[in-house]
Amino acid sequence: MSPAPQMATLSALDYIYRLSPRNWRGIANCRQERNKRMHKPLAISLLCAGLSLHTLSAQAESLIEVYEMALKQDPQLRSAEAERQASAEIIPQRKADLLPNINGTAGIGNADYDRAGDFDFKNYELSLTQPLFNRSSWYALKQGKIEDQAAAIKLEIARQDLISRVITAYIEVLRSKSQLSATEAEEAAIKRRLEQAQAQYDVGLVAVTDVEEAKASYQRAQVARIQAANAVDTSLEALERLTNTVVTQVNDLKKSYSITDTDYLSLDDGVDKSIRNNLNIAYADTNYRAAKMGVTISESGHYPTVGLNLSHGYTKNESTIDGDYNKISLSVSVPLYSGGAVSSKVRQAYATANQYEADYDDALREIRQQTRTLLRNLQTNVATVTAQDLTIKASDTALKATEAGYEVGTRNVVDVLDAEQNLYQSIRDYANARYDYVANQVKLKQLQGALSVSDIRELDGWLTPLSEQGVEKKSTGKNGTDKKSKKQ
Repeated sequence: MSPAPQMATLSALDYIYRLSPRNWRGIANCRQERNKRMHKPLAISLLCAGLSLHTLSAQAESLIEVYEMALKQDPQLRSAEAERQASAEIIPQRKADLLPNINGTAGIGNADYDRAGDFDFKNYELSLTQPLFNRSSWYALKQGKIEDQAAAIKLEIARQDLISRVITAYIEVLRSKSQLSATEAEEAAIKRRLEQAQAQYDVGLVAVTDVEEAKASYQRAQVARIQAANAVDTSLEALERLTNTVVTQVNDLKKSYSITDTDYLSLDDGVDKSIRNNLNIAYADTNYRAAKMGVTISESGHYPTVGLNLSHGYTKNESTIDGDYNKISLSVSVPLYSGGAVSSKVRQAYATANQYEADYDDALREIRQQTRTLLRNLQTNVATVTAQDLTIKASDTALKATEAGYEVGTRNVVDVLDAEQNLYQSIRDYANARYDYVANQVKLKQLQGALSVSDIRELDGWLTPLSEQGVEKKSTGKNGTDKKSKKQ
């Protein structure tokens, strides 16, 4: 009988990349091995279950390809772009209130007087009105420029949000597929455990309780597998919403992706950077400045307006003098009383400014809190990846010891099933920690206003079809020595 492979030499990622029952023909090999020996070590079980994490093909959708599809199809971004185009018209409209207005009029008619009788008339006039002083319009133009800045910031927020949503949705697909792979492998392992317990019960080696416990664990594993499969479908549909395209194949995160503590994890530095560069804070600030300008505009309702009027016309009237005429006038309009409307608008503007000031303060506090939380989460992710790597190896060792105790009668099947479930849970937790690290990095960059297409390209460089990752596996030769092979 060949000795078990030394799985302690494998990394946590080696476990993960061997989980998915990608090639179920390997199960037949497992059954042949089981006919020779009822119990198989975890390493052989995982290798027989298959080596790939996802069902991939050479045409897997890269992250940048998904982003480019979303860039064209995402309705939220299209809405933001249309809103930006609409807001770009604010400044021309505000400028128009300060520029001359030119109007032309013409008329023809007949008048009938009791004493003078009736007569025909006709006239035309070309008039120009130039505002000379209109305090409200001047400040409205300044407000329009601030509002235009706010609209530009809002569009950039939408663009970075799309990048974040694409990466997050892509990572969630990877996460759900890795969870499904681990759950399928766990289900297969528990099924083999059930078959082993049933065979031992048939020959009177174990009690019926061992079989029932294994059946219960197998049923739970089946439910978990169904839930994991549903999670995969849900995550793929999230990508479909972004791209308007059915995406079924994705690239996975390379094993070599480095997850280490870095300098940017300083809380104070991270918070300062977020406050300086966060787009939501900048947007809240521009809204507040525009609202303060609105107070000045409302107060301008108490100020007079001055305008210059020029006109040239011609009139022909049988009862009066005919001919051309030119007129020039200076008009001054002084508001005396408007029923209290101006004062009401001023109070309203002050209240609106107070509202946006509160929104700005809230944005500052929210971004400060979110940044600290993300930095702490990143620190936790780094520690969790390291800890779960060790936990997987420890869980594997514990499982082997429990299996050995089960064979000599010192442990029962419940102990073995618990140890097996602990191992697979550690594998899932390890994968989750890696994906959490990537997702939290993206969120932090977005908080700091630095998320761009280059981040997608950089992350895409760390994604590859699993078949190209060269997953190393070990098999045991006839002489009991380990042989290495590489899946290409």
